[in-house]
Order: sequence, then C-alpha cells, then structure tokens
Amino acid sequence: MKKRVVCAVVVALFSVGAVFGQQGSAGTKDAQFEQVVRRLFDEYSAALLRGDPWAWISLWDQDAVQLVPNSLMTEGKDTISVTTENILRAIRYDQFDIQLTAAFSDGRYGYAYGSYRFQYTNGAVVQRFGKFLTVFKREPNGTWKIVADCTNLNT
Repeated sequence: MKKRVVCAVVVALFSVGAVFGQQGSAGTKDAQFEQVVRRLFDEYSAALLRGDPWAWISLWDQDAVQLVPNSLMTEGKDTISVTTENILRAIRYDQFDIQLTAAFSDGRYGYAYGSYRFQYTNGAVVQRFGKFLTVFKREPNGTWKIVADCTNLNT
C-alpha cells in the first residue's frame, strides 16, 4: 500500500510541477529544498566514491523503493542496502556526478530530477550517463530521506 502511495505522490507532484511550474500549490519550486537536495546528492556521491554503503543507505527512508535499469524493483531499505553492499564489493567508483535540473517540494514530499554520470572500474573502466527522478520524504525529525529513486541510462 505504501508503494502505491509513493507512486501516486510521484505522479501528483510531477504533474503539478509540470502544469503549474513555479506557481503550483503543491510541488512548488523551493530554493531551500533545492539546497537540501544538493547536499544529499553530494553525500550520495561521496559515499559511493568512498565505497561506503552504510553512509549511502543512511540517506534512504525505511520504506524506500529503488528502480534501476535492467533490474527488478528493489523494495525496502534493508534490501537496497544488501544490493548496494554487493555492488560496492564488486566495483570501485572513480567518478559519480549528479547534475540537478530542478527540485520541488510541498513541505512533506519533494522530488528532484536531472542527469548523472559515473565511471567505475571492474577489471575495465566503464562509463555511464543517464537521468533520474528521485522522491524525498520529510521525516518526523525534519530531515529529508529518499523514498523512491528511478534512474535510466542514456543510449
């Protein structure tokens, strides 16, 4: 049920932002939220570059959903954590850059979208470029956590 609510929030926030731009009552462009998102994405990238799955997973909500290319949906922070630990054992990121295009928030939920690029070494050097849509949830203590993350690669 929570997953359906998250999907509905994504659709609603994106629709309001797309239709109303900066004037929407929900999903309003918010400079303060954008700064929070930039900081979270800096932490996200830095943790992956350090190979630190625990710092990376600390950015996620307990009920989070991850949607990555060519893979099944990963549900729940614990499952996402195990998957990420396994990935970071197998590869070493040399570069992980996130370019934020926009961030919108209604105070309880927010979303951000943009592009990313990364490079990792797994016997050979691999570079990838893509785009993302990430949904954030404001926790009771006021911090923002990732509740849904969808990425796909550019061709």
